[in-house]
Amino acid sequence: MKCGTARPSVTAIPTGEVTFHPHSYGDPAGRLFVWNGGLYRGIRGESAPFFRRLLEDGTVQGLVDDGLLIDTEMTPLSLAGFDMVVRHRSLPFPSYPEEWSGTMLRDAALLILDMLERLAARGLTLKDGHPWNVLYDACRPTYVDLTSIALLDDRRWRGYDSFCHFCVYPLVLISQGQERIARRLIPEYEGVLAADLEALTRRSPLSPLRRWRRAASRLWRRVGDLERLTVRGPDEASPADSRQRKAAAFARRVRQDVRGIVLDERGPDEVRPALSWSSAEHAAVADVLDRLASELQPASVLEALSRPSYSSVLAADRDVVSLDPDSACISRLYRDGQQNKRPMLPLVMDFTDPTPARGLAAHWTIPASERLRCDMVLGLGLVQYGVVQRRLRFEQIVDGLAGFCRRWLVVDFPEHPRGTGADWLRARTWYSLEHFMRVVRERFGSVTRLPTGSGVLLLCEK
Repeated sequence: MKCGTARPSVTAIPTGEVTFHPHSYGDPAGRLFVWNGGLYRGIRGESAPFFRRLLEDGTVQGLVDDGLLIDTEMTPLSLAGFDMVVRHRSLPFPSYPEEWSGTMLRDAALLILDMLERLAARGLTLKDGHPWNVLYDACRPTYVDLTSIALLDDRRWRGYDSFCHFCVYPLVLISQGQERIARRLIPEYEGVLAADLEALTRRSPLSPLRRWRRAASRLWRRVGDLERLTVRGPDEASPADSRQRKAAAFARRVRQDVRGIVLDERGPDEVRPALSWSSAEHAAVADVLDRLASELQPASVLEALSRPSYSSVLAADRDVVSLDPDSACISRLYRDGQQNKRPMLPLVMDFTDPTPARGLAAHWTIPASERLRCDMVLGLGLVQYGVVQRRLRFEQIVDGLAGFCRRWLVVDFPEHPRGTGADWLRARTWYSLEHFMRVVRERFGSVTRLPTGSGVLLLCEK
C-alpha cells in the first residue's frame, strides 16, 4: 500500500456502518475504526493538516518503506466528526507486550527508538513511549499509531516515562530472572514502577535501576534544556537543528543502553514438553499435516502448544500463530521465523490460560480467543498437558480448542501415554479414547481418524 494524495471526489461513510476499535478512545487527534472489512483512522481538527502534510511530503511513506511504520494511505472518504480519513494495512493477529518473549519486547523497544531517531531528523517526535503502539507483522515489529507522531519541541521526550515503565523496567526484570513477575505487571495500568524494580532487584550486586537512572540523568543533562541553545556564528546550527541533532543522539544512546540489557533465553527448567515424541513420530505427523494443509488449504493455523513445533511445515504460504508457555521456546521460534521469513507469530501463552478480556468493553485487552481465532487449530500434545499438568477435563480442553477454531481441529490422543504424568494417566479409569471421542463428537460434526503409523490423530470439522 502506498501513500498518496486524496482524490477529489469524497465518499461519505455511513456512521452506522462503522465499528470503532475498543483500544482507540483517548487520543484527541483521531480514532481507529473498521468499515467494510478495512482498517481506517479518522483524524480530527487541527491535526488533519499536520498529518496531511506528512503524507504528502513523503515522511510517512519513508517510514513505511523502511519497515518502521504500518502501511498508510490517504483516502477520498469522510466520516462525521473527522476532517480526514486514512487507511492502514490490517494485520491478521494483534498481540500484546505481555504475550511477547523478552527478545520480542526488546526488539519492539528498539523499533520505538528507531522511529524516534528518524522523526527527529524531520523535527518530529512521538507522544508515546509504550509498546502497545507496536504490533508484530509475523516476526517483524511495526509501529502502528500514526497519530502518536508530533512536532519536536524543547521539552524532554514526553513518552520517556511510559517507555521505562513498559519497556525498560520489564526488560531489566527479565534480565534478572523475574520474567514471570514482569509479564504480570506489564498489562497493569502503571506498568513496572521504579519502586517495583528497586524492590525486586535489591539483592543484585549492581542495581539495574540505579545504573539506568544514572544513565538517564546524564542523557537529560546532555539533551535537556534545549531552550538555552544559542547560535554564536554563521556556521553554527540553528536552535531547531541543534534540537533535532540532540534528540536523535538521545535516541541512539538509549538504544545502546537497551541493547545492553542481557536476556537469558534458555528458559526455566520446570517448563517441560507435554509429550515426548520420537523423531520418527514427529516426522510422520509432519507428513500428515503437510498433506492436510495441501488438501484443506486453511488460510491460518494456530499451534496451541509449540513443542514440537510444526510451523516450518505449515508457514510456507499461510499465517501461523504458535503458542507456548515457555518464553525460551518462543524466542527460538521467533529467531527462526525472522531468519527464514516465515509468516508466523510466536507468542508466550499457556493455551489453558489464554489472555482474557480486560477493562470496560474490553478497552484494555481483547481476549485471545477472539484475536487469534484461526481456520485450523493444532492441539498436539495438549490433551496430556491439559489433563496432567492443569487437571482439566476433556470437556474443558475440547471447548477451549473449539473456541479458537473456525473450521478444523487436529488433535492427538495418547492411548499409551509416556513422559510427564504417564503413570498417573494410566490409573484414571475415565482416561480412554472412547470417552474422548464422545466429547469431541458433541462439539464437531465430523471426526476422522488419520493414519500416522502410530498413535491416534483426529481431524475434526465443524
